[in-house]
Amino acid sequence: MRGKGFVFMLLRLLILAAAAFGLAGWSYAMDINCNVQNTDVVWELRVIPDLELVNYSYMGKDAGNDWTCDPGLENIRQIGEDKGSTTGEFKDENGDSKLDLLTVKVINIYPCYYNEVSMKVYNGGSEPITMPQPVLHWLGQEIPLEDGMVTTVYDPEGKAVMELCWLNNTGKVLYPGKKFEEVFEFHFIAPPATPPEITGLTPGYWKNWRNHYTAEQFNALLKSTIAPDIATADKIFSHYSAAPGKEITILKAHLLAAQLTLNLTKMPELPNPDGACLTESSKVEWQGGVITVGEAVKRALDILANPAAYTREQILQVKDLLDMINNLKIPTKG
Repeated sequence: MRGKGFVFMLLRLLILAAAAFGLAGWSYAMDINCNVQNTDVVWELRVIPDLELVNYSYMGKDAGNDWTCDPGLENIRQIGEDKGSTTGEFKDENGDSKLDLLTVKVINIYPCYYNEVSMKVYNGGSEPITMPQPVLHWLGQEIPLEDGMVTTVYDPEGKAVMELCWLNNTGKVLYPGKKFEEVFEFHFIAPPATPPEITGLTPGYWKNWRNHYTAEQFNALLKSTIAPDIATADKIFSHYSAAPGKEITILKAHLLAAQLTLNLTKMPELPNPDGACLTESSKVEWQGGVITVGEAVKRALDILANPAAYTREQILQVKDLLDMINNLKIPTKG
């Protein structure tokens, strides 16, 4: 998945207060607004009135290479690319000499991007504060956020846009002069607003896989391909030809390249320096019609299962189809 054109609706997360401790009643509010412009995201976190943000306490998990996770904010892991970046800046927005605004900027957001952001809040008042349960306002809905529970938000068509979770301290007492660390995590899961481009990788790229992957990573990429191990893959890519009697060698090379790129697209934690994006359902124009990448792969597999049943011309036609997919960057169809 790619970040280009990734636009979704304004997220407004409102944390409402209604808490009291002892004889004195006290309430506070934290507004968290998320504005999305193209592939950039700006979170604005505001606290009022007695809470204040602690300078230099901002932390974001994405300090180098990006992070991703599985649905449900599970299996959080770092990937081999640094396409996005996240920064945090504190400000005194209302001029009372207390830091009440944290602006978190995320550049080049894309689906699968995960981050965990934290900041410390300080009780500068004279009364203890019981931290209230947050409430999420999303497209006219009011959704209570239970501490530690994953909440999914949807667009008007019912498609999931983002998962988020507020962590730490709901219901706990923050005493005067003390600090709490407040944490929330988010995972963008919506597809790009425009269809992703098909970007293939050539047999030449995969022949030199050692420039990009460890043996362990490449073995993972070989799963369910025509090459059961590294030695077989190296042999397929070592020499291939379209000369008469050699057609199967070049078909195998382009088929294995396509299969490896399909697997790479499903494994965002691995390096993808050329931004390859290939799925079985990706559609390409071919000979006046439209065919999916999955269908092209199946045609090649059928040939390999019984090469004697196909002419040289038929073998090279499928090779040419895979060659196009592996070499070109073209818009998807349909």
